[in-house]
Amino acid sequence: MDLARSSTTDAAARAEAVRAAFRTRVESCVLGRLAWVKTEPADEPATWSRARRDAIDYLQMLFAGGALSGTTPAQAYNVVCDHTTMRGAPAGQLHVIIGAAPLRPAELELIHLMIPSAPATR
Repeated sequence: MDLARSSTTDAAARAEAVRAAFRTRVESCVLGRLAWVKTEPADEPATWSRARRDAIDYLQMLFAGGALSGTTPAQAYNVVCDHTTMRGAPAGQLHVIIGAAPLRPAELELIHLMIPSAPATR
């Protein structure tokens, strides 16, 4: 998965460009898969579960394709979307936190998505 190209010979700058491209790609793809959230209340465990499952499905596809480091999915990525991510969150927003380790550079990237949702049910 070639996400970024750079003409620089500076390894640190090149690695940052790759990380930025990776974050942008994951954010864009996961947000696309979670477009349905805007019609669901963010305070519902069923919404959290479905959002988590949709994000995991995308990350599993990346892992299976060799784009993430680690020998198991648990080493390659993690998705949190539950009562802990919603604590203190503004009403009408679903928070999804993704940790993923791209193949290169093999460092954990944290991505925090804040997605507008339907009004709360409570």
